[in-house]
Amino acid sequence: MSRDTIVGNAWQHVMLLSSLPALPHFARAKTLPISAERLRSRLGMLAQDDAETLESAWEFVRWRRGASAVADAELVAAYERLDDSPRGRLIRECVRLRLETVTVLAALRRRRDGEAAAPATPWGIGQFVATIARRWSHPDFGLAHRMPWLPRARALLEQDEYLALEELLLTIAWEQLDGIDQRYTYTLQNVIVYLLKWEILERWLSMNPARAAARFDALLEQVLHDELAAIV
Repeated sequence: MSRDTIVGNAWQHVMLLSSLPALPHFARAKTLPISAERLRSRLGMLAQDDAETLESAWEFVRWRRGASAVADAELVAAYERLDDSPRGRLIRECVRLRLETVTVLAALRRRRDGEAAAPATPWGIGQFVATIARRWSHPDFGLAHRMPWLPRARALLEQDEYLALEELLLTIAWEQLDGIDQRYTYTLQNVIVYLLKWEILERWLSMNPARAAARFDALLEQVLHDELAAIV
């Protein structure tokens, strides 16, 4: 990649991030500050190679974990195909912690559903897969000291408190993304963090009944406002 291309891409990151509204913490948000359509349009400012990197990171966090053993194996294979190029390292940096969290939760769900041992086929991502397999019968896989949130997640899962569990997991993901965001300034990492946070925000608003209702009311009010403005 030439110096001019690098400088051009960096300028695109600055322009794009400067054009995006701040994202409120998902637990406090009532509406999306930017629609999917408008966000997609803004992301069109990215160069093709940056857009492809962003899409790859997006696909990892949108993957339907647990849909089937085949789907889990495909996700693991896709992650392992990431090479040690700058692009591969960047994607891993942005999604690894999220996928490790999802891996631990997947193990909790498999064990709750009666699986007596970790799957023999590839099923998880990150540094804890082997530990989980060795300590499958331990309530928290011996990882509570590394993941202090794990006992609460296990309790919520066992109590079928799925909305509270989702809020806990999204809070963890949000904090992980904050950590990445704070290490950079106007880079592609910041763009990816923005998109992944937007995905969390959109997901929570669509899941939480009270916030979904508030979101609908806000959208309805905006439509009525626009119609009145058109009449006047």
